[in-house]
Amino acid sequence: MILPKLTHILAILPLALAVPMDPSSVPVEAASVPGTVSMYRPSQELGACGTLHKDDDLVAGVAVQRFGGTKACGKYINVKGPTGKQVSVRVVTHCDACGYNDLRLSPKAFEEVVGRKIEGHFPVTWKWRN
Repeated sequence: MILPKLTHILAILPLALAVPMDPSSVPVEAASVPGTVSMYRPSQELGACGTLHKDDDLVAGVAVQRFGGTKACGKYINVKGPTGKQVSVRVVTHCDACGYNDLRLSPKAFEEVVGRKIEGHFPVTWKWRN
């Protein structure tokens, strides 16, 4: 019977369309995107890229949806903070709790962008560096 199979396919079609066509690719925008940054301590966890870093390294984590199954590892992001301060960070991990446009920054990178080391979320714009 073709009809039951077709009904089954139509039932799961919305799920299939919700998944990116190439989940291993890293989504890259042409322009800066707005997001927020929070601070994390890379010295206290092994990053998803398999490397351990110091808190004064300029490193970051991106939303798991942007991570692309380690395709983002080693890529650089330019981040501009609320006061106009900028920093370039290397992606070394993903962030499960981050929104799609949010980043986790090492204390050193966070301080350079936000101007101080303080807990919380702060608005930024950022862009993948070529």
